[in-house]
Amino acid sequence: LQSGVDACYNKVLARLTEQYQLAERELCICCLSLLDVPVVHIAHLIGYTRPVIYKTEQKILQKICYS
Repeated sequence: LQSGVDACYNKVLARLTEQYQLAERELCICCLSLLDVPVVHIAHLIGYTRPVIYKTEQKILQKICYS
């Protein structure tokens, strides 16, 4: 899935990994978000609750904005 998203979005996941050292779960959330998967489905797919997904998204944004 990640390689397909990277191919469609100009290697965005590879760049995020390199620049911001995102964890595997964070990359998974980014990947699914780029594909417009609803948060409730992301939570179900990776086994987290919706609040955890929202908090993880906020942490990702903080890493990107404050790096």
